[in-house]
Amino acid sequence: MLQYIGVAILVFAVLGGMLFVLSLLNKRDKDAAPADAGAEDLAYLLRDWLLTKAERSFLVALDAAVSGGHGLDGVRVMCMVRIADLVFLPKGLDRSARTRQQNRINQKHVDFVLVSADELRPLVAIELDDSSHQRDDRRARDVFVDQALAAAGLPLVRVKAARGYAPGELAERLREAIGAKV
Repeated sequence: MLQYIGVAILVFAVLGGMLFVLSLLNKRDKDAAPADAGAEDLAYLLRDWLLTKAERSFLVALDAAVSGGHGLDGVRVMCMVRIADLVFLPKGLDRSARTRQQNRINQKHVDFVLVSADELRPLVAIELDDSSHQRDDRRARDVFVDQALAAAGLPLVRVKAARGYAPGELAERLREAIGAKV
């Protein structure tokens, strides 16, 4: 009988030791797992450009308007800014209304935003309107964006896409929209 008890203790000790070693190996594997574990399942590709050709052309004029001594000193240009990064919802909305309104802005962006260089405070949003803005779905989106930014107190300047832009005229429109914020 003592023999069986001794064998049973030995078997339990061996099994317990094996479980302990396996748990250490499992922990080591988890700790050593690369930060991008599962990355092989991600099929992301890098875009060749952030802005369209028309937007890049406009950005050149916008940069000239801001830095060309046109009265927009202390202003920086940001591009492709999510509306959800510009505005927020006040406390006190019920959960359903908050979710609905947040979802309306999460996936929308404006083409450009002028911000104060020191605090990066939004001063004016700019939309470059090309022919796609004539579509019904795009018009409805534009109306919503206009209303959302107006409700938040952020001016929005819409510029019709063109072959060229006069930086001085562009700066004047932007100064008017910004008003005393600069």
